[in-house]
This record gives sequence, structure tokens and C-alpha cells, in this order.
Amino acid sequence: MNTTLLDEKIQLLRKEQTLDKSLVEKVYRWLLGAEDWELYRINPVVLTQNWGCAENQLIDIFVYGARLGLFDFSWSTFCPYCGEIQDNLTSFHHVHEDFFCTVCQAPVDVNMDDMVEVTFTINPSIKTLQIDPYKDIESYQRTFFSRAVQRNQGFIKYLNDNWVGFETCPPHETLIIDRTWMRGGTYRFVTAGFHSQFLFEVAQDAGEESEHHELIYTESGLNHQKTLVQSINALFHILNKLSKPLGIMMVQSDIPTLHQMMMAHPSKLGPFLSGNRLLNNPSFQQFFKLNNLPTSLRLNIRSLTLLFTDLKGSTELYDKKGDVNAYRLIQDHFQLLGKIIVQHSGTVIKTMGDAVMASFSRPLDAVAASLDMLEEIKTIREEDKPLGLKIGLHEGPALAISNQGALDYFGQTVNIAARVQGLAEANSLWMTEAVYQSQGVEGLLRTMNYQAQRYLASLKGVGAQTTVFEVKR
Repeated sequence: MNTTLLDEKIQLLRKEQTLDKSLVEKVYRWLLGAEDWELYRINPVVLTQNWGCAENQLIDIFVYGARLGLFDFSWSTFCPYCGEIQDNLTSFHHVHEDFFCTVCQAPVDVNMDDMVEVTFTINPSIKTLQIDPYKDIESYQRTFFSRAVQRNQGFIKYLNDNWVGFETCPPHETLIIDRTWMRGGTYRFVTAGFHSQFLFEVAQDAGEESEHHELIYTESGLNHQKTLVQSINALFHILNKLSKPLGIMMVQSDIPTLHQMMMAHPSKLGPFLSGNRLLNNPSFQQFFKLNNLPTSLRLNIRSLTLLFTDLKGSTELYDKKGDVNAYRLIQDHFQLLGKIIVQHSGTVIKTMGDAVMASFSRPLDAVAASLDMLEEIKTIREEDKPLGLKIGLHEGPALAISNQGALDYFGQTVNIAARVQGLAEANSLWMTEAVYQSQGVEGLLRTMNYQAQRYLASLKGVGAQTTVFEVKR
């Protein structure tokens, strides 16, 4: 490890006023003693659970560290059934909307909450990791499968019962697989990372004579995907024409039975830093400007909390105060709201006239930010009266898109949040039932001496009536 360079990076982290200094020291000590595999695809959410610290504070340290070149980002799209990593990207710009998992032989519709994981790896300038993904099956799975996916014990037993073996083939070399196959069996050679599968069935009346099959791996793919084998002693010649090694997992299983077991024993997701969570991280937004996004960007978000604000009587404000003074008040209000949004782990998506659109990963953070806004806006006064701030909140699915190269959101959740804000009067907060019923929200309102009144509202563009809550002192 280059401890001199590491010390330089850590010293820069120590100077960042917003970072928890004691947590920076804990990260530093951990980096000095961590094994190579621990420094590969670091999951900061798991570390917070092990260390008993605040998630946002530790995530901020890793984001700052990535900005300084201490860590490298990795945006991994993975299969929620088996955990195979489909893409391992340095940014989210080219995350695909969907993919086909070769291991599970199943299509996957990607969302940024459950299928995009962000991890951090120590930068090679600090330490070159001595890890070999092809050393054994454990190393292979740690490289090409996300540890965020926790497989059901029933599914694990099924996989173990049908496991045949694991082989590696170096680049530009040939591997011969010589085994005895069961008559009537269905076998799969699965190559994670390369995203390929070769399936073969052994005939019920298969003989014992010699039989040879050639599989060629090239950049354009695998030359065969399926065949029928007439001998239980069939040999497979694996020609690796790639510039990297191949790892081949051999299993006995047919696709219909595999899918039945996947449904009967579904996997669960453990703690991890999701793509959605990082997109709403203020430090990430500050240091990694989301500009020049591809116009084709379309990413599903399963759960996003949107906050809309507006000022009541802002047109009259320009009339009364004049353009210069009114503009100053509006800018002061933008600065105040932006600061509060960042303090509560949210990010400003855009401003429109005198309105703000912001996003949060958790409804509770959005509610806390809204309550602070209602209090702090009193400090910005016009003729001894506070500006009339109106706030609306809604939580639901959304589509992340590129709006003139910048990150934006589209969909009914956006529409509803904006319509709910339209219900608010000066210095009031309205929210939908999805926000009100979220974990911790009712408790926060009680603690802050607020109460909520329930209504049914007809919102423009929304077919059914919407349950909404007006929040008051």
C-alpha cells in the first residue's frame, strides 16, 4: 500500500468541514488493516451496520474519497434472483433499462432501487489489489455476483444438489472437459461475466463411445448454445479466443425446473447502497455534476419522494418591491431551501420561477426538510411578513430521464406531487397518504407539535380521488 499517498488523501478528508472527523479516522485505520478482498467493491451500508455509525455520514466520506481519487465508483446492475452482475460501470449514464440474465435464463426489468448497486474499490494508486477472480469458485462468485442478493436456503440446496463443477480456461488456450454424464440429464455450462450459456441434453440411450464437441468463445459470442449428446463420455473442447480468462460453472438442471425453484424459494436483498440512494445524495450531486446525460436515459425508480414548493403572491411581490428587491428575496429563499434540502439528504432537481423541485430517498427526510422550511422561511420577511411558502409531498415510482442533459424525473408521481403542492396555502404543508403512512412520519409530526387533517381531493390529471393530509401546528 502506498501509505504516503493514502495519508495525503486522508489529510484532505480531515479538512472537510462537513465530514465526521472521528469517522474519517475509523475509515483510515480500517483501510490500513483491511484485506485485499475487503477493499474490493466496498459496501458502505454494511460497514455502518458493523460500526454502528450513521449511514449518510459514512457514505459522504466515501463520496468525498472518490472525488479525491481515494476510491473508484462501481455501478453494478445485478439480477435480483441469482445476483449475477450484468454491468459494472464507472457511472450510471449507461445503465440499461433491462437485460436478460444468462444464469437464470430470465428477463429483468431494472430499477435503481433494487437492481443497481454502488460500491467503492480502493484506487490502484493507493493499493493494487492482489485478487484472482478465477482462483476458485468462491473468488469467482465474489467477483461476478453481488453479495447484496441473499439466496433462499431451499434454492441453495437445489443448486448444491445439481452442482457439477467449476473450470477455468486461460486466454487464448484450450480447456478439455472430460466427465461422465448421466443418461437423460440436462447440463449447462454457464459463464458469468461473459453472459453465455451452453446447454446440452444427454440422450436416454446414450452410448459410451468417444464423442467430441467444440465450443469457441470469441468477442462476438459463443458458437453453440444447445446440442444433443449421444455419449455419456462426451468430451468438450473449450477454445478461449478472448484476451481474458473464462470461468465455467457446470450444473445439471433444466430451465423449467430452475424457474420453478426460483419462484418457490425467492431470494432477498440485503443492505446495500442503491443507485437511487446515491443519486439523491447531496455530496454526490455537488461533486459529480450530472450534466451531459444521454438523451436516451430512461431509468426506473421504485420509490422516490418528491417535494414541490411555491411562493404565494410572488407576482405581487415584484409589483410592490420592484424587480431588484423582489429578485433578492427570491434568491435568498432559494438559498435557504437548498441548504435545508441538503441537510436532510435531499437534492434540488430544478427551480422554476420561484418554485423548487427536490427529491429524497426517504419520505421521512422530505417531511423533516419541509418542517424546517416552514420555520426558517420566517427569517426572510417582506414588510414584516414572512414569505408565503407552500409545500407539497408525494412518494411513488418515477422515471429518471435526461432533461437537456441534466437529471430530471417524469411520471405520475411527479404530477401528483406538484398537484398536492397546489392545494397548500401560504406557509402550509400538504402530503399524500403514501408519505404520511411512511415509517417515522407520524412520530416526527407529533414530536414537532404538528397534527394532520385528512381530506379526499380531486387532483387534475388523476382519475380517482387522492387521500391527502394538511399538516398544521
